[in-house]
Amino acid sequence: MRQGWSEVALGEVLKQDRRYVADLEAISYRKLSVKLYGRGVTLDTPANGADIKMEKHQFAQAGQVIVSEIWAKKGAIGIVPDSGDGALITSHFFIFDIQPERVLPGWIHWILKGNYLEPQLSAGAFGTTGYAAVRPSAFLAAKIPLPPLAQQQRLVAHLDAIESQVTRAQKLRAEADADVANLFPQMLACAMTPHGPGWKRETIKDVIVSIDAGWSPQCEELPARDGQWGVLKTTSVQWGEFRPQHNKALPSTESPVPSLAVQEDDVLVTRAGPRNRVGVVAAVQRDEPRLTISDKLIRLRADRAKIHPRFL
Repeated sequence: MRQGWSEVALGEVLKQDRRYVADLEAISYRKLSVKLYGRGVTLDTPANGADIKMEKHQFAQAGQVIVSEIWAKKGAIGIVPDSGDGALITSHFFIFDIQPERVLPGWIHWILKGNYLEPQLSAGAFGTTGYAAVRPSAFLAAKIPLPPLAQQQRLVAHLDAIESQVTRAQKLRAEADADVANLFPQMLACAMTPHGPGWKRETIKDVIVSIDAGWSPQCEELPARDGQWGVLKTTSVQWGEFRPQHNKALPSTESPVPSLAVQEDDVLVTRAGPRNRVGVVAAVQRDEPRLTISDKLIRLRADRAKIHPRFL
């Protein structure tokens, strides 16, 4: 803890909003969704009030902190954006007002975005495994570092500036990727034009030893962490580039299929998705012993006596 900082319970800087609405009209309501691991708050699919059976509801205000009763232990906490002002939340969520005389909303934002509270809330959750709930009292008892307001302001400005630079870099990278994606097929077509005697045409079947598709169980939304098994998404296959980080973690309730794990020089082909994403090809650069193919990917293994995997 830095000099001049204190550690305080959230109850000292947040106050629960207990204003509930008992009855809803038979109209469409905007709803909020809170992503896991500090990834923010978004609008969910609207719902008709006549179809919502819970007894208590609230309407969120922009700038409030919203907490998922079930998934707060996995970082499903965030600040309501302007677009969520007036949106409906059910009794499976709690909302809190920030006390600005003690803490800046920006400081709370970065605490939540960094998923700082997960260890404390996981320890304080109660109930059956997987559905252990975090009650408001446990949330308000969780502690955060609290610098003086002036330091909070400087740190928030610094973190906001870094985030802006990262966002800009990501945009530039995406633009560069798009340029390469447009150029690559033209260069490839030129390179694959027969360049002299000895070239011949073969079918894919003639130059591979195996072809198979994978398995797509219901997975978690976040990628596999160290030691976890994951199932590759179709976005892991980009033209000429394999991106293993594009995967979904296999839940602990499912048994992995090791034979579906990808190996160096496997050639992966997308076989489902939007038209411009079907038939995209990439080669695996190294063994990924805990990442398996989904049923939307085809895996080819080259007959090395006939063709180099990278050439395929």
